[in-house]
Amino acid sequence: NAQGNLPWDVTQDVDSTEFPGFRETRAMCVVQMPGEALFVPSGWLHQVMNLDDCVSINHNWVNSCNIHCSVQQMLGDHQDVKRSISNIESDPEFPQICERLLLAHAGMNLEGFHRFLVFCATMILKRQE
Repeated sequence: NAQGNLPWDVTQDVDSTEFPGFRETRAMCVVQMPGEALFVPSGWLHQVMNLDDCVSINHNWVNSCNIHCSVQQMLGDHQDVKRSISNIESDPEFPQICERLLLAHAGMNLEGFHRFLVFCATMILKRQE
């Protein structure tokens, strides 16, 4: 939709006003058998319905195809944290508080994300030598 949200359950009636292009989408149904693995490419929207008890191991990752999305997500999460505690913005510790809350919320903060990006760039440059 216009806010960037996705339908909660695509098996239910999806509001065509809120999600105008949904009716034109094409669904793929996969039944995964025991011992099989399924790869969902970066950026593919998907919904999972477990037919039986199972263990799911997910790995969300950053690559050259979605790095811009990861940067925007991290910056957006940081803005959300800042807005949520704007009442203490005058506190000299405000930036550090934001970093701690962002780490708790997103699993990484701006400092850690920066270190991650520098590490990735360094490794790529080393491979090109």
